[in-house]
Amino acid sequence: MNLEMKGNINQPDSKFREWQISKRYLQSSNLKQYAKKHGPELQSCLVNLEWVRMTLNESKAKQATQLGKKFTPEKKGVWRICQTQPPSGHETRLYVYVDNGAHLLYPISVGDKQGQQSDIEGVCRLVASVSKKK
Repeated sequence: MNLEMKGNINQPDSKFREWQISKRYLQSSNLKQYAKKHGPELQSCLVNLEWVRMTLNESKAKQATQLGKKFTPEKKGVWRICQTQPPSGHETRLYVYVDNGAHLLYPISVGDKQGQQSDIEGVCRLVASVSKKK
């Protein structure tokens, strides 16, 4: 029996660029304020952000894709990452701008269910102003 394999299966895909996380547009004062009241929930969002990055890399995703309830699109390149711990914790969302071309995830702001619409609008305004400068 002759099993011929073409190419090297251990050779990395040279065309795939790994996804990275950039803090360039991170509103750190927003995160610090939020952490004072809901630290475990914020930490869960940050863990989920890393999980998203790793999952996109493992699947060699060319573009961001919805990953269950943890990572869902909002609008204009803004995505939401939800906390998964603690189970009965305060509903928390980390808003991330996704640059599919550069394979970059930009965490920007954090908020909760009550402020979700205004949080999304604020992040979209920031993304629009950044996009104009490119």
